[in-house]
Amino acid sequence: TFKSNCLLLSDLVACAKQSAAIFRPSQRKKDTKMLNGIYSTNFAGSVTAGSGVVIIDGGRIMGGDSSFVYRGKHRPDEKNGITAVIDVEKHNDTLLSIFGDQKDFRLNLNGVVAADGKSLTLSGQVEGKPHLMIVMKLTKLSDLIDEEK
Repeated sequence: TFKSNCLLLSDLVACAKQSAAIFRPSQRKKDTKMLNGIYSTNFAGSVTAGSGVVIIDGGRIMGGDSSFVYRGKHRPDEKNGITAVIDVEKHNDTLLSIFGDQKDFRLNLNGVVAADGKSLTLSGQVEGKPHLMIVMKLTKLSDLIDEEK
């Protein structure tokens, strides 16, 4: 499981290694539709940690928390993992970001999908600021509503 002590920058590298050991990618590339769903997310950054909700629909990622909106895209990578680019935009000035006084920024992420397809672990950094690192764990809560039914 993703340890709750993955909340400080000093813990990010250890947590990323732990996550890579737990979430071994399957032998085949993940079907993008298999990832579709509603996820809870817990993340740790350079200053603090946070949580939110994410929807994955096709190659799109959408979500947010009490201060930020997340929008981006993902795709399978050549290593049976996942690559994502997520734009994060502040909508509420009450709280700082997990990187301190960052308002709007882009995350470049890479990660792995659990073999059962029910969770993802991603790590990366703020574009243009490699010292601002993040580790995220997404846990599937529900499938999306099938419009055909």
